[in-house]
Amino acid sequence: MDISRSAYYAYQQGRSYQVSEEKRMLITAMQDSFADHRRRYGSRRLTPELQEQGYSVGRHQVRRLMHQEGLVAIQPRSFVRQRPTVSDD
Repeated sequence: MDISRSAYYAYQQGRSYQVSEEKRMLITAMQDSFADHRRRYGSRRLTPELQEQGYSVGRHQVRRLMHQEGLVAIQPRSFVRQRPTVSDD
């Protein structure tokens, strides 16, 4: 076996590999906020929003959970006006 002794006994007691109800609620709230903002919010912007909702989370925890859930914020492209090139003929 290639697992630690503590992980084995934690699994035997049913404490391991189970997501708590509070964490499930946090993940659901995070996914809802992410969708509400049309995938524009990353961990830095989602963290204060989740804290306002009453969750006690930090930015790195939100970042880790976003990575686990496959949530990747998109960067909208800025508008750049295309002008025709002017030649000196």
